[in-house]
Amino acid sequence: MRLPWADRHRPSWYLAALPLIAVLAAAVACGHSPGTTAPTIPAIQPVSAMVSGTPETVLEGDLDRSLYYSSSDSATTVTCQSTCTRTWVPFLKPVAPLIGTPYPHGPGGMLTWRWDSDGCQAQYNGHPLFTYAGDERPAEASGNDLHGTWFVATPDLAPAPGWSDGRRHSTC
Repeated sequence: MRLPWADRHRPSWYLAALPLIAVLAAAVACGHSPGTTAPTIPAIQPVSAMVSGTPETVLEGDLDRSLYYSSSDSATTVTCQSTCTRTWVPFLKPVAPLIGTPYPHGPGGMLTWRWDSDGCQAQYNGHPLFTYAGDERPAEASGNDLHGTWFVATPDLAPAPGWSDGRRHSTC
C-alpha cells in the first residue's frame, strides 16, 4: 500500500530544517527546553587513585578519567600534537557550564583554558591537561610516568615553566 503523502514534493527548506528539528526534539526529550539553564558539571575533582601502587589524590576530569600533564610542555607550548593525541587526549572545555573553581574543597591550583588547534584545552597551574586512552575506568592512573614524561596531575602540582599568577586569564 502506498501512502498518498509519500510522493509529495517537499520544499528545500524542509530538508535543511530536519537536523535542527532533531536537535530540538532531543533536547526536549532530555528535559531541556530552549531558554532553560543547562546542567552544570565540575571541571575537575580530586579522587583517590592507585598511582604506581600507592594511593594518592589525583585530579579527574568530567568524564571520570584521571588527568595528566607532560613534563615537556610549558604554559605556552604543547608538544603533544597530531597522532600523539590519539593516546593522550586533550582535556577540552565541556559543553555544559562549569561549576566555579576547579573543585570546592581543599588546596587547589588555578584552572584556565587555552585555545589551540584541538579546541579549548584546560590548563592546571599552566600545565596543559590530557586524559590517557589506556585508562578504562574512573580513578585509574595507568599512564603515570609513561615514557618518563607523562605524569598524573595532583592538586599540589607545581606551576609549569613560564606560568605565573599574572597569566590567569583564559583565551576561550
